[in-house]
Amino acid sequence: TVHAGCDPLVFHPAPEFGVQRLAAKYHLERPYYLYVGTIEPRKNLAGLLRAWERFAAGQPRSLQLVVCGWQGWGESGIFKEFDRLEKKGVLRYLGYVPYLELPLLYSGAEALVYPSYYEGFGLPVVEAMASGCPVICSDRASLPEVAGDAAIYVDPEEEDSVLQGLVRMQEEAGLRERCREAGLRRARKFTWQNTARSLLGLMSEFK
Repeated sequence: TVHAGCDPLVFHPAPEFGVQRLAAKYHLERPYYLYVGTIEPRKNLAGLLRAWERFAAGQPRSLQLVVCGWQGWGESGIFKEFDRLEKKGVLRYLGYVPYLELPLLYSGAEALVYPSYYEGFGLPVVEAMASGCPVICSDRASLPEVAGDAAIYVDPEEEDSVLQGLVRMQEEAGLRERCREAGLRRARKFTWQNTARSLLGLMSEFK
């Protein structure tokens, strides 16, 4: 297996003034949680939204889920849910966000929430870790291999499991900082230099 990488010159913890400026540009209210990725069924956005609505309703202060990414296939109905939750004040859908703004979004988030059914790799998880953003993700496919000991894992098929992951990240003392520090360490393993070395090493075996 040759893992993908993440550019540390782009994805790293951003300064607070940059995070604040981006939040002002998109009219984001902090604190917020974040989803980054294509809008399509395998990402389990419908399950995430159900869990998020329950989670936000139980919080003593206002929280938003910020969703950004291109529309993929088979999820036209999810946009009605985006609209409904935006009207409730618990969600913001940003659509496509430029690549160089992503580190600022990650750095300003309480956590990335990524309860996908299936991933070939899961690049947003690495980008989030490298940016100092704690991660909540599925216990499926490649994601445990990528996130290692740096994430809270949830069962994407169980709404209550996703909800409990959110509750833990929000309420368990010291958990966000532990995930943040572990994620920064973990992300150092996934550089494009390491990807190139692994690929060249594999190719050399077939000379």
